[in-house]
Amino acid sequence: MHLVARTTEPGLSDNVSFSRKILIGEQTMITEQTTAIIILLSLAIG
Repeated sequence: MHLVARTTEPGLSDNVSFSRKILIGEQTMITEQTTAIIILLSLAIG
């Protein structure tokens, strides 16, 4: 049981940091998409 706990704890922390990286990456992608859409809309309207 001790070995399992030792191996899973760093794995869990890695998963948390990895999911945070994915969330941050998705947020940046969403902002880039929204800015691109805004630029396209402003060009179409203008």
